[in-house]
Amino acid sequence: MSVDESNTDECLLSSYRINLRLVPSKILIGAEHYRTKNVYRTEINQDTINNITQGLCDKCEQLFDLLQDLNDNEGKTDTANLQLTEEETKLIINVTMTVVFGRTSREFQMKFELESVQLDDITRLESIIHEQTQQIEQLAWTPHDRFDRASKLISLIKQDFHFRNISSSEPAALSDNDRTMRCPTFTHHQQHQHYSHNTAFRLATSSETVETSTGKQAIVTTNYGFLPKSKRYQLVRFELHFSGPINEKDTFQVGLVSEPDTKQWDTSPPSTGTWTFDVCNGSIQYPSGDTRPYTCSLRKLDKIRYVDVLLDTQHHCLAFRLDDYTEDHWAFCLPKQIQIDQLYPFILLHSLNISVSIVQ
Repeated sequence: MSVDESNTDECLLSSYRINLRLVPSKILIGAEHYRTKNVYRTEINQDTINNITQGLCDKCEQLFDLLQDLNDNEGKTDTANLQLTEEETKLIINVTMTVVFGRTSREFQMKFELESVQLDDITRLESIIHEQTQQIEQLAWTPHDRFDRASKLISLIKQDFHFRNISSSEPAALSDNDRTMRCPTFTHHQQHQHYSHNTAFRLATSSETVETSTGKQAIVTTNYGFLPKSKRYQLVRFELHFSGPINEKDTFQVGLVSEPDTKQWDTSPPSTGTWTFDVCNGSIQYPSGDTRPYTCSLRKLDKIRYVDVLLDTQHHCLAFRLDDYTEDHWAFCLPKQIQIDQLYPFILLHSLNISVSIVQ
């Protein structure tokens, strides 16, 4: 296939799985076609970085961050875009980066040639059969199977996965390397006077100090979102710890939020970009504010142990589960234009008797 006949549209980019690895003094780039399983690879050495990027990058780490950002965002960012071109035994990655100088801008072109790796027919056929078998098996999965066979996000991230505070008021109390959260508590001391008459009919007084505790609402998200180019079914499991009964006024919500870094929450999630499951009453809330019943609730069950958040990254579907209580339908179908890596699990908690941990 010549360059003129090459397919450089977005469909070609979506046909390949691109893998990037940063090793000492070089970047390893690989690509695999989802259907044909054709594999392409190349290496970028440290001493060629400056020339390839026309001086925009002088270290492997800088170029790696640029390519990884494009890969995570389907080939487009505010300042750069990535396209693929097929040429006989090569796969060409073309990157265009726009840099603004005052009132003018300039485009910098980068080109990376990946050579075809000749796999024997048996290896390629085995890979195709394995992937097709997985897809067929997933069609037969029940809702319960999807939860049980999903990949835990904490395992896919392979880095430090923990909670982070997002509330603009009182921060949550974090422990266990920030993998356990609870509401911040405040202790109040009140002096009470008691009056009584003794045997001589004289007024006697005594004092008593009463200690009471109150809690503030806490809101956290995880420090990583879901992965767009990884396993189809991804799950985050939260473990609940109880120190007392659930009160009528307690609040415990779990859900997904889009781009939490741009929001500051005070007393409730923002009105847009959140999909919420109310664990206490079993209902779900849409970004519009509308609610509907979804599943059993914490108040109607004995103390549950786990809350699962399941995301189908291919079809943008979201479900929740309390222990083994699995519904046969999805809670939400998210907008298709939302980027998977901008979706973060969140917890809103207002209870003195509950703490929540991320399960390894």
